[in-house]
Amino acid sequence: MADGSPWPARWRRWKLRFALLAIALAMVVTGWGHVDLNAQGYRRGDVSGEMVPFAPARPLKPKRDLIRGKDGRFWRRLVNDGLHDKYNPDVGKLREPAQTLSKLPGKRDEIGNNVDWVAALRRGYIMPKDRLKPGDKPETRSTDIIMPRTAAMPMVRFPHGAHSEWLDCSNCHDQPFKKEAGAHRINMEDILAGEFCGRCHGSVAFPATDCLRCHSVERNVGTAN
Repeated sequence: MADGSPWPARWRRWKLRFALLAIALAMVVTGWGHVDLNAQGYRRGDVSGEMVPFAPARPLKPKRDLIRGKDGRFWRRLVNDGLHDKYNPDVGKLREPAQTLSKLPGKRDEIGNNVDWVAALRRGYIMPKDRLKPGDKPETRSTDIIMPRTAAMPMVRFPHGAHSEWLDCSNCHDQPFKKEAGAHRINMEDILAGEFCGRCHGSVAFPATDCLRCHSVERNVGTAN
């Protein structure tokens, strides 16, 4: 190419453009350089209630979706469990279930969080308080209640013993349950909406979708309600 040709200068400009384009694409793909103005504002204390109207933060990406414990149980990472806000950068500060729950007794493929909480209590892994303030000795009961009005499903067995190991009776009576058989018409719609049994089951206890954990009594067994 003859001296004085404009092509060398043009080629240098094109190379610079390609380099800048490659850097921009890398920043978009990796999220490098992203600024969460809302998070910065909260740290400074100059944001109250209103979110800054900018694009949302990028969700955290889990290294692996599932974490396997030594005994074969699996736990899903918090950032991708469908319950926590994966756009919140503070999710990464929480301890993963596999880190803490794997120390508790349980079995693989159990619906919920793979933990047998009653076994954990009886073996001394956990020591929950039955009340916030110290007081009289907790009232307990060991009898089972059989609920026969379950349509085509097996009847429901409610074990007082397993529950009163955790809670004093005043936690459930007379709200949300009255101490009277048949005082409430309990249905799954209300439970799944967080009423009655749903106040605990599905949040801190095994979910109500594990049907046969409660519907455990066949019709040919004697009932008492």
